[in-house]
Amino acid sequence: MRLLIAILFSVVAGLSHAAPQVAVSIKPLHSLAASITHGVAQPALLLNSATDPHHFSLRPSQRRLIAKADLIVWVGPQLEAGLGKAIQSSKARKLTLLQTALPVKLAARLHAHGESDQLDPHVWLSPDNAAFILQQIADALIVIDPANRRLYLKNLDNALTRVAGITAEIEISLALPQKNYIAFHDAYQYFEHRFGLKLAGAIKHSDASQSGARQLSKLHHMVELQHANCIVYDSRHKPAILNNFPLTGKTRVQRIDILGSELAAGENLWFDLMQQTARGFHQCLQ
Repeated sequence: MRLLIAILFSVVAGLSHAAPQVAVSIKPLHSLAASITHGVAQPALLLNSATDPHHFSLRPSQRRLIAKADLIVWVGPQLEAGLGKAIQSSKARKLTLLQTALPVKLAARLHAHGESDQLDPHVWLSPDNAAFILQQIADALIVIDPANRRLYLKNLDNALTRVAGITAEIEISLALPQKNYIAFHDAYQYFEHRFGLKLAGAIKHSDASQSGARQLSKLHHMVELQHANCIVYDSRHKPAILNNFPLTGKTRVQRIDILGSELAAGENLWFDLMQQTARGFHQCLQ
């Protein structure tokens, strides 16, 4: 009888302790969150691979995930503007990354009339920021779910070790003599800042009024006068302007996807994404 009571008590105790529900905006951040929640629960991903975080409308299923969440992780309205109202109305603990003390915060740049007063939102491309985000997620979950504190701390330690290891690998792979590149969309600044790359210029920026002919002329100028033979873009399809640009034997065009849209969601995605980004730059710059 005592054994039966003990078993029943353990079952009831287990049922009474529900795992915290974590909702995360985009795949790279979801990966970092999943690294911390490993063995406890799987965080919910709000925006899938086909969703542009800059432009989308929330579906009822996404609203429900936000409403049920105990913790929400997102960059902020500068990136996922469509999440703003739903997140503000949620009672969940919120980790809005651009409002935290991220170790690396860079201003958005290359606007038509000089530097912007807005922050560049692509913060996950910095390994230093990734380590900070992992720590913030672990700290938040320990407050929400102290029963799993040891597991969160163990997962944090493992993830930080992986971040340090992949950072060292990328440093070696990008120790190249040529580091100038041209971006179709200026989205790689955090990666560039950490690994010593140099942006020669961006083809597309806030000056949407620029004609295709002017952009093409600008591209010619950057390639010829700034000795930048590597052109990168992050969209699913190659921008049309690049199809009209006469490539030489030295000029390379490389897709580098900053969201990991074609990678499987999960705790390995951020690490795979960083390796994929490094490989893309290495192939383009070598």
